[in-house]
Amino acid sequence: RLQRGLIPFDGKETNLLEIVSESIHPLLENARIKEITITTDISRDIFVYVDINMINTVIRNLVSNALKFTNRNGKIELKAISRIDNLVELHIEDSGIGIPEKIKSMLFDISSTTSRPGTEGESSSGLGLILCKEFVEKNGGKIAVESIENSGSDFFFTMPISKTQ
Repeated sequence: RLQRGLIPFDGKETNLLEIVSESIHPLLENARIKEITITTDISRDIFVYVDINMINTVIRNLVSNALKFTNRNGKIELKAISRIDNLVELHIEDSGIGIPEKIKSMLFDISSTTSRPGTEGESSSGLGLILCKEFVEKNGGKIAVESIENSGSDFFFTMPISKTQ
């Protein structure tokens, strides 16, 4: 539906910390069960102009993946960096198992399959990241990943800073 233009962009000014808190709230129980610490380093004064539902989906998917691919007692940090080009970069960094180089290059490609089980056998389709890419681009941003196998991953994407800032 998104690729056919059937999901409209509904941009609104919103506080980034609030949207992050709302996005990760449903995942906190999974983090507790797996004994993974989630922290945020996001200034209360960062406002972005985004489709809240789309960005909520992106954040929830990226944090859910971080939980899936991080071992017990690991950690996940969400942090925001304001850039000089009127964009905010949101990072979701984990201490997980990382991504092999051969898989990393295919993560956002719909023609490739990158599914693999999580650290405790959690299932994965590999389609969530493709949806994330579509939603981030629909919001005027870009998504990328830096990862070293066995050393964790850092998924990050940009969003426009609110026009009124």
